[in-house]
Amino acid sequence: KFQRLSPVWSFPALWVTVFAAFASVNHARADVMFGKARTLQADRPQFAFAMVLDAYRAYPWDHRYRLQLFPSLAGAVLKEKLNTDWQVIEIVYKTSETAVPRSPALLIARVSVLKAAGLCAGDCREAIDLVRRMNPRMGPAQDV
Repeated sequence: KFQRLSPVWSFPALWVTVFAAFASVNHARADVMFGKARTLQADRPQFAFAMVLDAYRAYPWDHRYRLQLFPSLAGAVLKEKLNTDWQVIEIVYKTSETAVPRSPALLIARVSVLKAAGLCAGDCREAIDLVRRMNPRMGPAQDV
């Protein structure tokens, strides 16, 4: 025989159920958008960034979407010469960094964007030195 929940617990249980259903639907939508972004990355990086951004907005808790934000923006900036405000680039970088702090892939993408803009100064040297410390096989002749 089933026992009924007391009225005190039925209302919070309903909200937890509604939130779980909402989160799973949004996660499925975000996965579809993220899959489309991965197929567009090589040919149309600007649209790929838009799809990754939409996936992040739909479900910001998944680290994959946050991690891919900056590399896809870097691809759009480098391949399509996308003109964007540098404050926006820093915000996107900081958001991606919340997924995996000090990620070599993010650091290399950041150095590439800064070099393309001609803004490579102390940030670039610091990032290159950090990547070299993470990968001791990277010799002095190689540059990022």
